Amino acid sequence: MTDAKQFMEEITCPSCARTGHATWQGEAGSKRTLIDIGGGFDQRADDANPGFQMIVCTECGTTQPLQASPALTPH
Repeated sequence: MTDAKQFMEEITCPSCARTGHATWQGEAGSKRTLIDIGGGFDQRADDANPGFQMIVCTECGTTQPLQASPALTPH
């Protein structure tokens, strides 16, 4: 069994351009799990899609889907 790798990516709010980060854990080509989010972003349940999460900008309140970029590289 291999250890899961961690991947960090920059998050940018599409409305106010605030930047932060998300750290994901998992193997390339498989589902990744969010393990940390920061820099002015939080996560919350997506009321329109039960069972899904959203990234929320704490500056302006804009939401975006919680999903890892397919091109992440381990750190």
